[in-house]
Amino acid sequence: MKKLINLGRLIVKNPISKIAVAAVIIIACMTALTMFERTSGIALANVLNQIEKIGTYMYQMDITVTGSQSFSNRTINTNLEIDGNALMSQEYGVKMTKQSLNLDSQETTSQEIYLLLKEKTLITLLHEEKYYSCMEIDDTYLEMFKDQNHDPGKIVEQFLTSGYKSIGISTIDGIKVEGFETKDPKYAGGMFDKVDIKLWIDVKTQLPVLMNMDYTTKGPKIISYSGVIDNFQWNIPIDASDFEPIIPTDYSSELSSSVLEHYFD
Repeated sequence: MKKLINLGRLIVKNPISKIAVAAVIIIACMTALTMFERTSGIALANVLNQIEKIGTYMYQMDITVTGSQSFSNRTINTNLEIDGNALMSQEYGVKMTKQSLNLDSQETTSQEIYLLLKEKTLITLLHEEKYYSCMEIDDTYLEMFKDQNHDPGKIVEQFLTSGYKSIGISTIDGIKVEGFETKDPKYAGGMFDKVDIKLWIDVKTQLPVLMNMDYTTKGPKIISYSGVIDNFQWNIPIDASDFEPIIPTDYSSELSSSVLEHYFD
């Protein structure tokens, strides 16, 4: 104890030692602040829990799809830009609109999709073709539908079953966010050959703000997806009528031969 007391007196008496101690304290404080700014301590499990508590939400999709696939001994090339909006309800289901631009032919197509939970039904309207379809679905199809259409809850869930890392703090549209990234080939059950997905979470609300994605499916159907999921709106007011599809009287449930050739040739 005496040695400790003497050492303390030495530090107090020596002005150079005082400066050294102060420098150490300042460096320690700066290091702590830097570490805090690198990560906010967001737990993705808590983010998933937050999403599951929310009754209604919307988001936007802007996706480029390129690649090729074989169908009926033919190779079909895909080169599309897709803009879409999704309205999700824990009570009613999903309403989705999509507009697709074929970058080769410059043709556009638009569709509406209604996934109705109570009726366990999927209704699809192809407006240019004046076509509609109606099919029964089960819970397995619902989960697959969420996977294919970038539902934020499914995205976070897939992160939690994959290897991921925090990529630090940033600001998006004035919102402080923490980013997470996965390049794990096990993402989504290993269905992709290459994966690079970034998820940005609002530090305050612990809800998604933006997702950047870039991934490629495994062969023989090799399709690459690149795009952004954003404009999330949480706990928005809705009405049951939002999930009531309006099918025009001149729409048919049978695809014409020209439409079949357009989609499957």
